[in-house]
Amino acid sequence: MKSKPEPGDSAKRPDPKKYWFKRTPLAAGFIYFVALGIAFLYVLPAMFEAERYKSFVLDIISKAIQTDITAENIDLHLLDGPGITFDNIVISRGNRPIATVKKIKADINIWESLKGDISITRLKVEDPVIRLVRRRDGSFNFPALDRKAGAKQPAVMLAAATLLHAFEMVTLDNATIEWVDRHASLSPVRISLSKLNARLARGDFRGPSMINISGELKSKGNRTKFNIAGGVTHLDKGATGDADIGFNGRASIGKLDVQNIWPYISGFLPFQRLDCILSWDGTFSGGFSRGFKSKGRLGLFALGIRYREAFSEDVKPQDALIDYVLTGTRKRLDISSMRMRMGQLDVKAKGNISRLDTFNPVINASFSTNEMEVSELKKLLPDKVLTPQQSTFITSNTISGKVALRDFSFKGDLEKLRNLDNPDSLRAFTGALFVSGMRFAFHDLSFPFDDIHGFVSLKENKLALSKISGKYGKSKIEEISGEISRIHDWPDFNVRIIADLDLEEARQLLALRVTSPEFRWHINALKDIEGSIKWDIVVTGNAEDPIKTVALDGKVLFDKVGFYHPSFGLPIYDLTGLMEMDLNDMQVESITWKAGSSPFELSGVLKDVFKEDPSFDFTLLSDIFLDDINKTKLITFGDVYDQSGQALVKLKLKGDFKKFEIFQWLDATEAEYRFENLIRKEKGVKNIFTFKGSVRNIDSIQIDRLVLQLGESKVVMTGKVDEFLRGQELNLTFSTDGVLLNDLDRFLVPFQNIDGGGYINGWLSIVKEKSDETTKGRLKLDGKLIMDNADFKLPIFAAAFREVDAQFDLVGGRIFLSNGKGRFGKGKFTVTGHGRLDDPPEFNLNVKADSLYLDDFIGKDQFFDKTEEIDISDGIEKLPGYLERGSWNIVGISKTGDISNITYHDLSTTISINNNNFHISPIYFSAYGGTWQWNGDVALGADKMILIDSVANIQDFAIDGYLKEVYHSEKQITGKMNLNGKISSAGKSWEEIKRGMEGSIAIHSDEGVIHRFEILSKIFSLLNVSQYFRLKAPDLSVDGMPYTGITANFAVKDGVATTDDLMVDSEAMRISSVGDYDIATGEVDMRVGVMPFVAIDRVVSAVPVVGYVFAGEKESFIASYYLVTGPISWAKVEAIPLQSIAMGVAGILKRFIMLPAIAVEAIIKNMKEPDSKKKKTAE
Repeated sequence: MKSKPEPGDSAKRPDPKKYWFKRTPLAAGFIYFVALGIAFLYVLPAMFEAERYKSFVLDIISKAIQTDITAENIDLHLLDGPGITFDNIVISRGNRPIATVKKIKADINIWESLKGDISITRLKVEDPVIRLVRRRDGSFNFPALDRKAGAKQPAVMLAAATLLHAFEMVTLDNATIEWVDRHASLSPVRISLSKLNARLARGDFRGPSMINISGELKSKGNRTKFNIAGGVTHLDKGATGDADIGFNGRASIGKLDVQNIWPYISGFLPFQRLDCILSWDGTFSGGFSRGFKSKGRLGLFALGIRYREAFSEDVKPQDALIDYVLTGTRKRLDISSMRMRMGQLDVKAKGNISRLDTFNPVINASFSTNEMEVSELKKLLPDKVLTPQQSTFITSNTISGKVALRDFSFKGDLEKLRNLDNPDSLRAFTGALFVSGMRFAFHDLSFPFDDIHGFVSLKENKLALSKISGKYGKSKIEEISGEISRIHDWPDFNVRIIADLDLEEARQLLALRVTSPEFRWHINALKDIEGSIKWDIVVTGNAEDPIKTVALDGKVLFDKVGFYHPSFGLPIYDLTGLMEMDLNDMQVESITWKAGSSPFELSGVLKDVFKEDPSFDFTLLSDIFLDDINKTKLITFGDVYDQSGQALVKLKLKGDFKKFEIFQWLDATEAEYRFENLIRKEKGVKNIFTFKGSVRNIDSIQIDRLVLQLGESKVVMTGKVDEFLRGQELNLTFSTDGVLLNDLDRFLVPFQNIDGGGYINGWLSIVKEKSDETTKGRLKLDGKLIMDNADFKLPIFAAAFREVDAQFDLVGGRIFLSNGKGRFGKGKFTVTGHGRLDDPPEFNLNVKADSLYLDDFIGKDQFFDKTEEIDISDGIEKLPGYLERGSWNIVGISKTGDISNITYHDLSTTISINNNNFHISPIYFSAYGGTWQWNGDVALGADKMILIDSVANIQDFAIDGYLKEVYHSEKQITGKMNLNGKISSAGKSWEEIKRGMEGSIAIHSDEGVIHRFEILSKIFSLLNVSQYFRLKAPDLSVDGMPYTGITANFAVKDGVATTDDLMVDSEAMRISSVGDYDIATGEVDMRVGVMPFVAIDRVVSAVPVVGYVFAGEKESFIASYYLVTGPISWAKVEAIPLQSIAMGVAGILKRFIMLPAIAVEAIIKNMKEPDSKKKKTAE
């Protein structure tokens, strides 16, 4: 046992160096190994054979890529780890370089090498440039990439496994790959991978092999960065091809133009083109054989799709984000969840895709969407995505609302998606479309469909409509339900419609639909519409031939329907009833309504509605109180008004559309009514209409008997009308034993208030055969009508016809009037004539009268002198249409009579009337010592417009006689006047005609005396020439003012007559005038110039300074000027200076006034000349 040290030993200090060495054996060991390492590094290069390692490394790489590889230089390196460096490596195939590598570094496992084995821990490839080509036959210029028959792994995986089997780690720095693919598409695909860095590390029991790849892809100017990082399982075993190589990591791709890879993905998509920028970030775990799982997000930016040219170029590109979770294998993909958001669209989907190893995968997917605004949906559905009609419906007719897909699914192969126009593809879809708050509008409908809610389901090629409701304006669509099947073909439909129709909106819709202006007016005239019509109908049929297959089953309920129309006078109300319908019949149990106090009832049935031979049996009953419906047209014809009393009506129709019977009975005995100013029925006069007949083939009516009983007179009609819709064949006979004019006096307005009697009897046959080349469908009229001592009155004339005897013979469509005589107004007449009753008809009449007076025709009203507007076309419009279309040639002679206030004698005229055009050529007569001739045309144009074009020529008529008789004026002016003029105009009234007159008028009178003229009297009162010489203005009231001539020419335009040369010459003075006369208002706006003068020698001798007075300093002549305005009968006259008159007007006046001044100037000049020249000048 060792003793303790002696005291004091510790005080001795040992040698410091010796102490450090002994106390730090680790440091000594470190120095030892350093020395040993330096010695090892010194001798290490001698221990390695470079060629041996070169062959080892290059052979492994060559085996992995299956092509030749050579290197120029090989060096050993120690400082950054022992290894071998290869420079300028060339990879070639068949002496053709396909890749170059700047440098390859291989790190050596020293300890294994010391044992004599070759072991490379890491292989680093720097700056490789690879030209990778796939040929059109699918083979590669790198044989390692060609997939071997029976291999379970892709060739690139086998190459990577081969490298990792030999090396623990393989890295790739700054690689460039130029990819050319001539197999994927007709045009070569060219892609450049640059800045490619990759790292593969062999795994061990502590973890899987690692892989990290990043780089940049460039194609067509687009650059995309990508990165793949994760662990690879079984990669070391994958070299044999037996194990499933797996991956567990993350990958990302940014801003990839899908068109760069379109040839590789187009086979898996149903689109013809997909344009977008793609980004992806996700995880992937597993292998393709044993299964994998992936989760991530796919971004599609500026997305544009082309499906068979369905998407137009105008569609705005959209952005979409897709979140997904999926699992799968090489042959099958299971999507557990997928969500795509594009704008407001949010789609959730799940499903699977199988047979991925084929060119036609099978898809089984279901998806739903959120409720999406239609405005946003339109951005995603361009106008070419559907048929033109569907596109119009989406873009134009669908206004607003929301739509959503609910549990929609597709089960079918990819070809079905590629061929959606194939009806069989529709069978692959099922699901429901939910609509809410939808609004649809159509240009031919008055109102939009609003607030539409409901489901439309698609299943097994059928559309199911479920609880669809909404509004159409104020009409409520309570429910639309049912089924539309066989939508791939001509669909069958079975739909139930329940709706509550609003009548006001139905009126507006109907008014929009009709084309007849008259019908549209009646519809728009409906007011105060109330009540409702409820439909509950099931419609079935097939769309290919709905006319033959459609069927209805349901009912229509009228509930207190009411409305007002001016034609009825009183509102219709309480229209109530039920109409039931089934597959064949429409049964009207009883529909009743009221108008005023008058009740109506309709009942009956329409059978076999949708068959070839439907039949009906309807009855209408009414007890009409005419006081209540004073203006109704419900039962009577035309304008019936001033009604009172009561009428009983019964109308029955029975049969089918080929043949049905008609029975009508109308008793208006206790009624009083007036019709079209033609008929006036007195209360108590027996008045019964009965009709019995039948209709065959919708175009032939058999009149068994139609009887009009009026008082004691009866008219009976029998016969038939074939093809009456076209008026082709007629065979009718009218007969009467005698219609008493006393009965007509109580029934026809033209015969009212006529004392006398007489009667009309005879018969009339009307036959019209079917049109052919020979007959041309003309009417053949035969018969004889005799008028005996008849008194009657026509509404177009003011006077009545009396004591008329006449015989009308109708032979083969021609009519002959013979022995016509009687009295018209104040004169007797005789008339003969003949005509053709064609369409249009033609009549020729010869009328001779002792006297004809205009007031017998138009009454004693001063018709042509009325200043208020009078529609002179009213009387002409009342002419019967048939006669109005006719051609009339009338030759008339009258010995005497009057036209307005003009008394004439020896009148003769020829008048032609054709299509409302009256041609008079001419009227000759004598009046007031002169001859009058008037030629003219009067035409009735559209909108009651009257067109007049006339020429008048009046010669030598006495002015004083005309004024005295027409205007009842005392002596005003004497002399004879000639007038020539041409006037045309157009208007609806005489006032308009006056305002529209255009043309010219010229008047001329040689000599006479003006006795009284208001305007001239006022001028003379202002005229004062006594300050110049002692003369007097003429006193019209005493002797008048003789004139030697009156001339004037008027230009007429817009109803205003304008003259610039009205001249009155007399010995006392000269009067000239320019200005306007408004024919319609009778007002004048004239400038009048007056120059008084007497014999010049008398003036000169009486007034020595006459030269100065007449000529003045500027040798101008004396004249006075006046402004005449206002109504011609009491016009305002005021004197005005010449300077205040417009220069043009003043010049005209001065020229006319100065005409006599030439003589005056000559005399003045004669006074200044020598006596020898005075005589000549005076002459």
